[in-house]
Amino acid sequence: RSSSKYSSTAKTRHVRYVNDTFVKYAREFAREATSGGAVRVDDVIAAVELELGDVNAVSDGTFIDARWGIENARANARECLCGYGRARARIDVMGGVADYSGATVAQLSAANSTRVMITVRDDRDEEQSSRLHSSSFRVVSTSESGVDVFEGAFEKVFHVKTFEAAKTRAAFEQGASHDRWAAYVAGTISELFRAIVSDDDAAMVALGRWIRELGARGRALDVFVSSDVPRGKGVASSAALEVATARAMVDLMLRNSIVARDNARFIAHCAMLPLYCHSAENNVVGAPCGFMDQYACFWGQPGRFLALNCDLAKTSALDRAVEPFRHVTLPHGLRIYAIDSGVRHSNSGGSDYAHVRCGTFMGRKMLFNEIEARLGGRFGVRTQLMWHHRRGWMG
Repeated sequence: RSSSKYSSTAKTRHVRYVNDTFVKYAREFAREATSGGAVRVDDVIAAVELELGDVNAVSDGTFIDARWGIENARANARECLCGYGRARARIDVMGGVADYSGATVAQLSAANSTRVMITVRDDRDEEQSSRLHSSSFRVVSTSESGVDVFEGAFEKVFHVKTFEAAKTRAAFEQGASHDRWAAYVAGTISELFRAIVSDDDAAMVALGRWIRELGARGRALDVFVSSDVPRGKGVASSAALEVATARAMVDLMLRNSIVARDNARFIAHCAMLPLYCHSAENNVVGAPCGFMDQYACFWGQPGRFLALNCDLAKTSALDRAVEPFRHVTLPHGLRIYAIDSGVRHSNSGGSDYAHVRCGTFMGRKMLFNEIEARLGGRFGVRTQLMWHHRRGWMG
């Protein structure tokens, strides 16, 4: 347990003991599962907790890493579907918050990253097989700040038919404030599902049906998050979480042959993942950010700048021929360092970021109105076309 009464040496010894204990039980479970034994993962967790006491007090990442091993063994034993995703944080080298006004920005991938594992399983044991009960949604997150757990009924977090953002947003706004961090995960899943179930293309019908069936009684959707990305430091911790979550869900669909790898329509949706993540942060979390962070976390490559044109008209088309970005290799000998200023960063409503963005849009509208007035309406048609084309993005 990470407590002030322990010395750093004692903490280190305890961490090793925790990790070794988890690995031991995970390996035992894996052997039983692969040999056809009827061992339940919950029994393994219970055994570990009995030996260690309060496992949730461990905040160094060993809990989630061991849980990954256990859940992976469970997936290999075909007890559940499993998918993995990872996304790096990013360092804002040039462009800053001007992404929402269409600027060109330069971003650099950081060494820190967020890993996500998603499992979908039957939540009924043999004794419950004849009794229906609600599907569940759970998020377990381990980071430097500790272990956080969110649990809720699937139908209370998601609209099980349309997966509309308003339903998921309301679930977290009306819930406990300490659970709102999970909105980044739930929002990403909701926006990805919404885009797929609303796609009436014939190639997406079967996948849409599978998604709607997730809300069937007796299912459990679990999300496990492990991250060393600092929160509130301006390195896109929320975007890294969103992108890693989206990638994990896509991996689950492909890994378990829920959708074919050569499905062109699904591939097009995969290319839109950064925008689905951006929509989740805007429409579910309620943070009025641009989409630079999501694109940077999705397309970033170590050791290379991502030069991104943040004109939404160039990024939102499913059939776009050219991506609105390019990678630029760092010049030899150049190193980029991010220094923590100690000032906490926030994109949420009511922050300075939100006020500046609102002021930018107001100024743009005022500028268009002034130009239109001076040109006697000759600029009006073009101005209105530009405004209506982007109003959804700017709203």
